[in-house]
Amino acid sequence: MLTDPLLASWAECCRCLFLLAENEARGGPTWLWLVGPLIIVYLYFVMVHGPARREQQARLAQLRNLKKNDHVVTTSGIFGVVTDLQPEAGTVTIRVDEGTNTKLRVRLAAIEQVITERPAGEKAKASKG
Repeated sequence: MLTDPLLASWAECCRCLFLLAENEARGGPTWLWLVGPLIIVYLYFVMVHGPARREQQARLAQLRNLKKNDHVVTTSGIFGVVTDLQPEAGTVTIRVDEGTNTKLRVRLAAIEQVITERPAGEKAKASKG
């Protein structure tokens, strides 16, 4: 029994090559051995890589369209309103408390989500005032 993972994978590779040569010697087609791995690679790109890439592109588009007075959530869970945007510097200033006018300057990459709908508490305040 091989305990080293590198030796084990090397032994498995050698075993596959031996089986491939044995199959070819019997007259079987060699290309059939490639179908399984190719299907696995295709499924990876379709099911894992594709959706992750689309999600990343959507997030980048959201950050490119970020503007003043947008409601945002940072990666650390802080809610705020964009007060200043400096894309060339890669920073955003957000107001996190209207009562004390507390502002935070964060990296543009720290913006996780732009909130398109206002929270229920703010809707109630807006309708009263």
